[in-house]
Amino acid sequence: MRQSKRIGLYRWTRWGARARTLVVGVLVVTFVGFGSIAWGLQYDQPLDLSDDADDGTALGTSLSNVALGSYSVATGAVSTATGYHSQSTGLNSAAYGGWSVASGDYSTAIGERSSASGKNSTAVGRDSRASGENSTAVGRYSRASGANSTAVGESSTASGGESTAVGENSTASGYDSTAVGRSSKASGYDSTALGEASIASGDYSLATGQYSRALGAESTALGENSTASGVRSVALGQGSEATEAYTVSVGTSTYQRRIVNVADGVADSDAATVGQMKAADATLQDHIDAEAAARAAADTAMQTDIGALQDQALGTSWTAGSNDVAASASGSGSTALGSGASARTRDTAIGSNATVSADGSVALGADTTVASENSVAVGADSSVAAGAAGGVALGQNASVASGATGSVAIGQDSVADEADTVSVGSSGNERRVTNVADGVNATDAVNVQQLQQFSASTSGAINRLDSRIDNLSRDAFSGIAAVAAIAGIPAPAQGKRTSLGIGYGNYKGENAIAVGFKSDITDNIRITTAIAHSNSDVTTSAGVGWSW
Repeated sequence: MRQSKRIGLYRWTRWGARARTLVVGVLVVTFVGFGSIAWGLQYDQPLDLSDDADDGTALGTSLSNVALGSYSVATGAVSTATGYHSQSTGLNSAAYGGWSVASGDYSTAIGERSSASGKNSTAVGRDSRASGENSTAVGRYSRASGANSTAVGESSTASGGESTAVGENSTASGYDSTAVGRSSKASGYDSTALGEASIASGDYSLATGQYSRALGAESTALGENSTASGVRSVALGQGSEATEAYTVSVGTSTYQRRIVNVADGVADSDAATVGQMKAADATLQDHIDAEAAARAAADTAMQTDIGALQDQALGTSWTAGSNDVAASASGSGSTALGSGASARTRDTAIGSNATVSADGSVALGADTTVASENSVAVGADSSVAAGAAGGVALGQNASVASGATGSVAIGQDSVADEADTVSVGSSGNERRVTNVADGVNATDAVNVQQLQQFSASTSGAINRLDSRIDNLSRDAFSGIAAVAAIAGIPAPAQGKRTSLGIGYGNYKGENAIAVGFKSDITDNIRITTAIAHSNSDVTTSAGVGWSW
């Protein structure tokens, strides 16, 4: 039975014993859900309100829906559509803004023409798109199409599964990839690009610094305009180039840098110092001058004591998360960004499943883990184990083992398993350090040219000595490899709440090498970069930060 009464622009209609419909406006379309509300312009057919319906409001044929705005449509169960031509068709979906669409189950679209089509997806900003399952797109024209992907910034794109893109025009297309900085690109599998226009195209590669490029598979480029194109190569410092496979470069063929503050080498693959070379020369001359002493066995002590590195952690509290796959920043002063990222007090975790479980530490890249305080892991799958305080792991799958306090591992698959050491490889997978300038001070690294000159100057004396002297010569020339890396974090941007970065600073008046980047990506995001070299002549800082 149908009874109807119209008063001005309002019509009350009875369908059966208890049903009733309310239509408000002049352009409302058809609504027949139970316990539902429609508000707009134009009425064609009645809106049915039943005393037996669930609590809430509903649009279309589903229960507990809300539709507000001309031509708005809410047809998904328990859905909400607010705004001109807005649509919420997915289960428990919500669309806010003109022409916004939330079609995925449990999806949310906020902003004009925003679209959340993936299950558990979130799109925030004008014309933003979140089409991947569990994806998040924040910013005008942002796109998150990969499963569990995150895109933050205008025109940012996260198309790879488990990928994270932060910054204007940033792109993370590789699986488990991370791109941070304006126009940064991470296309390699498990790759990480940090800094304006940085590129990480090699699988498991890491590029840090403005215009840095990690092109080779498992390569690492640290510093503005640095390039690592060789397989498993490492380029350290502004403008450095590493073109050969399995090498570490601190300069170019025309611009070299000294490596300073190097402890005496111990193992065959350790770097030797100028002090060790001079000591060996003096011992050899003593043997030449005194035949009896020359025949005595000489043993040059080589000790492992690479200069202590400082790791300064920085961050402010920010909990990031979306639906079922969430980033968690559980402590004060912490930052977590990326699907499944987790950070505790004063920690920073950026990248899919990046995890920091110790105070004052940083993890950058997909699946990175840090379990020791004041430590840094940069690059997909890199890690610092528990019991390795102050450890630094740079490069895909680089690791600092338990007990290796104050140690540094540089490059893909590098392992630092002794305290206060710097490693650029692992047992059976060593790397050369190239473009090393002549050492000057007692703790400087020695290059092959200096070693060859030393060998030529003493070859006549060596020929006059017996096998004991020959053994001493072999000891003096063994273990030439150069490695040094220092990581540090800059201070927060003036007046902002948070900042993130890596870098190196001067320690007790001794010189240091620093690598990093600087860029104001948006009003709230800044990247800094600088480099220090020579003996106390230049000191700079480096960092990347988000401020709000």
